[in-house]
Amino acid sequence: TNWKNSPDFDNYEERPANGWDIRTEGYLPAYPGIGGKLVYEQYYGDRVGLFGKDNQQKDPVAVTAGVNYSPFPLMKFNVE
Repeated sequence: TNWKNSPDFDNYEERPANGWDIRTEGYLPAYPGIGGKLVYEQYYGDRVGLFGKDNQQKDPVAVTAGVNYSPFPLMKFNVE
């Protein structure tokens, strides 16, 4: 997308950062109610605010891991 005036900073233009991510999710065969999730994200830019507008970094990386539990098919609990 094109550059736009920033609502957070005066005299500053911003746009979404370029980047990519890999996401995977799986379950234990012996315990189908217990599963896991893993996400790896990489963004490119000199001042990318991945962790908030006041914490800008060059080419930031984020890794997220999670566990989920489903006692029965209509209910799921997640922790990330």
